[in-house]
Amino acid sequence: EDGAVGRLSRSIAPTEAGHAEWPLRASLPSAATLTWDGVDLRQGESLRLYLDGRPHDLTRAGSVDVPPGARDMAVRFARVSPANTRLLANYPNPFNPETWIPFELQEASEVLVRIYGVDGGLVRALDLGYRAAGYYTARADAAYWDGRNRTGERVASGVYLYELQAGSERALRRMLVLK
Repeated sequence: EDGAVGRLSRSIAPTEAGHAEWPLRASLPSAATLTWDGVDLRQGESLRLYLDGRPHDLTRAGSVDVPPGARDMAVRFARVSPANTRLLANYPNPFNPETWIPFELQEASEVLVRIYGVDGGLVRALDLGYRAAGYYTARADAAYWDGRNRTGERVASGVYLYELQAGSERALRRMLVLK
C-alpha cells in the first residue's frame, strides 16, 4: 500500500492454558503509525497489543502512533472464565424442529443436559462430555437438541424443561416446541 513500510501477518491459535504472549520488536528510523484490522473472537476472549505498557484492543480496527527507535511490543491473548456457571435461554424459543441450548461454565467439568416433559419424565439426555471453563453460547459450542426423544421420534408440541448438570452445579429452564 502507498506509504506502508511493512506488513506483519501471523496466524495465532489460543492455547489450552487460556493465555499466550507473542513478543515483537520494532526498530523504526522515524515515527510511524501502526494500524490493524479487527479480529473476531469468541465471548470471553481478548487480544491486545501492548506498546510502551499501554494496551490496545485488537478486536476492533485501530491504529497507534509509534515514535522512532527500538520498541518492544507484545500481543497477548487471554481467555476469561465466566464468574458463574449458568444455563441460558435456548434459541430459537419457541422452536421447531431443533434448538440450541447455550451455557457458561465457571470451571471445567463433565456436562450433561437433560430434557424432561412437564410430567417430569426424561425425554432425552445429551451427554456433552468434559468441557473446559468458558462460554458455550455460539451455535457451534452450545448443546444441540434435534427435537427427538430417546427412541428418535419427534416430540409433540408443548412445554419442556431442560436441565444443565455441570459438576455439582445444576440449573433448570423451560422451552416450547410449536409445530
